[in-house]
Amino acid sequence: MARQLYYMTRGGLTDEFYRLPNMRQNTVLVRLDEPDRRNADSLANLPISLPNGRTVPLNSIASLERRPAPTLIERDGGRRVLTVTGFYRKGGPASMDLSMEVLMAAAAQINFPPGYSVEMRGDMTQMMDSFRRLLTGLAIAIIFIILILVAQFRGFLQPLQMVFSIPLELSGIFLALFLMHQAFSTVSIMAVIVLTGMDMTTAVLLVDMIMYYRDRGVPRNEAVIKACPQRLRPI
Repeated sequence: MARQLYYMTRGGLTDEFYRLPNMRQNTVLVRLDEPDRRNADSLANLPISLPNGRTVPLNSIASLERRPAPTLIERDGGRRVLTVTGFYRKGGPASMDLSMEVLMAAAAQINFPPGYSVEMRGDMTQMMDSFRRLLTGLAIAIIFIILILVAQFRGFLQPLQMVFSIPLELSGIFLALFLMHQAFSTVSIMAVIVLTGMDMTTAVLLVDMIMYYRDRGVPRNEAVIKACPQRLRPI
């Protein structure tokens, strides 16, 4: 009965298309005409097909009551949810910090009854998950870089010297984002991963050149002075 009423009032799409020359084809929605579903009286007289093939009016097998109800019930992980979408337009697109600030303010002011809560979902959840995966990838990449460099240089001193250039790289990244009025995003983390690889490449070439001169008896300061002009160049 519910299925019949749904297709009578809401309608259903057919497998055929409505075709006109030089126009996009559209699927056909089939449902009762508007006067037949206009009010409660019209609905009460809707014909309902029974399993034995007979047809009876709806009011003979059901009673109609007017009650408020949601037009759509959404669930997330088995829980019933209500989605609130917001956009911040004044100073640009919404940022994670602003969204978290609004969320914390709402959670502090609203006394939720048991079983109710407010959470970030949708694009925010995807962004936070992307942040987590990219930062994990960056940490793993740095660890593997250190292990490879330890094996190549047969010690920890030179690899640690190369890794210490990463904070300088990050300071330049955050300064550039600040000057360009850009937020730290997943694209920024991807750029950090790429720049870290380039930074480590530069550090390897520079330290290797310094050690090359040191192996030939050149004093440390002089070896640094001679190696830097040869290796401090864009990759």
